[in-house]
Amino acid sequence: MVSPNTMYEGIDMSSLEPVEMALFEEAMDAAYTEYLNKVTLIKDEYDLNHNYRRFDPSKMTDVVVEVV
Repeated sequence: MVSPNTMYEGIDMSSLEPVEMALFEEAMDAAYTEYLNKVTLIKDEYDLNHNYRRFDPSKMTDVVVEVV
């Protein structure tokens, strides 16, 4: 779901005033919570709530990527 990398990433809010930053963060938090709840419902539907895996590419060999 996320490609391995060494970069930091995020949204630059430096153009906003502190109050706007707080409002933005509240709105983003609410949207992210809604997103996570919807993702959980989909994983429930397919019985995949405990199937997330995390891999270290430096310890992997012969990787085959299939696009479905």
